[in-house]
Amino acid sequence: MGSTTSSEAKKTPPQHKRRTQAERRQEAEDRLLRAGLKLIAHKGIAGITLAEVGTMAGFSRGIVAHHFGSKAAFIQALINSIQKDFYENQRRLAPAPAGLQRLLASANLYLSRSSKRSAVMNAMVTESIIHGGELQQDLRAFTSTAASYYGNLIQQAVDKGEASFEEDVEAMSIVLLSLLRGLTATLLLLGDDPRADQVRATAHQAIKRILGATPVKPSTS
Repeated sequence: MGSTTSSEAKKTPPQHKRRTQAERRQEAEDRLLRAGLKLIAHKGIAGITLAEVGTMAGFSRGIVAHHFGSKAAFIQALINSIQKDFYENQRRLAPAPAGLQRLLASANLYLSRSSKRSAVMNAMVTESIIHGGELQQDLRAFTSTAASYYGNLIQQAVDKGEASFEEDVEAMSIVLLSLLRGLTATLLLLGDDPRADQVRATAHQAIKRILGATPVKPSTS
């Protein structure tokens, strides 16, 4: 009896946990957002329709409107997704000491990710400048938050004696973010150009010079 029960148990297929309605909804929305990123990277915001997004994601043409309500709401969700991705990447830099080292690590990460999300962000910024409206307001808020993040790192570097920057930190944070965004757009254009790595290395050194970075003293035990 014992051996038969054991044999039958081995033949029993594994029981998969059924996903909840909330999990299925989240999975669908994630697929729609990924499809939206792909389409905007190729056609820009003005060039896409919600029906195209639904079809590319493998759903019905009307599913985006069902989940997000409108194109403006869908674009807002895309911006939120890009912003979330930005901060998740920054959290991965936690092992780097706050201040100059984390600032440089963040800049290197930003420039190394000349990806589809970067292309979408550049498309959004360009269209927001041309058309204004809610998109411009949303990106202005995102820009302000990202600049504040870099401003805090710059100030930490100054407070720790890692940089001798004496100008306006808030203004410098916007300059730095603009530098990173502009370089990312250029790197997207360069593609596989062999100069791309040298551009990134030069940007790294330029940021250090602008901030008046001081040599890191070796720790003594």
